[in-house]
Amino acid sequence: MAPLYNSTVIDLLLSRLAKSMLIDEIIVATSNQRTDDKLANHLFSTKVHRGDLFDVRSRYIELCSEYLPKNIIRITADCPLICWELVDKVIAFHEEGSAEYTANCNFNAFPKGFDVEIFNAEVLMREDFQTDNDYEKEHVTPWMYTSGRLKVANYEFSPLPARKNFNFSVDTRRDLTFLQNLGEKFPVESLTFEEIWNHITIL
Repeated sequence: MAPLYNSTVIDLLLSRLAKSMLIDEIIVATSNQRTDDKLANHLFSTKVHRGDLFDVRSRYIELCSEYLPKNIIRITADCPLICWELVDKVIAFHEEGSAEYTANCNFNAFPKGFDVEIFNAEVLMREDFQTDNDYEKEHVTPWMYTSGRLKVANYEFSPLPARKNFNFSVDTRRDLTFLQNLGEKFPVESLTFEEIWNHITIL
């Protein structure tokens, strides 16, 4: 809900994601706690699913049962500059390679803040995916790319290593200030990842 570029972090993320040509539906999966009432009420024109605060995996399973998707694209809400064009490239790469899980953030990863994960929805229902591990319940996907039981694909990014240290996600006030300052130099809210990256590398 923090203000960013005459909008908010969540609204900017959703508006950029809505430009995707390959996403069929966008749903915000937040918690059922009172602390998220303000967020849910703010998103009156967006589909919102509310579930367990810590068991994020259960929210995905509930959504899967309700909407019966083929694939689920996971975008975390701390990535307001998520690029619709990059999302579509990862989706296409996933489907072309017949992978069960694909990401651009695990191996030769894209800069933090442009993370995209996509996985086959049926993976959520597999018996070996069920666990009592709290970390896996909260973070959902680590099992998918570490278990060795799925066909995994990586959409890789390989610039100069020093350039990969830029952080475009919002985890702290300092991160927000960095994005605000970046927006004063370039119209980043309307730029693709490649355009943003080309600007940032000449700073």
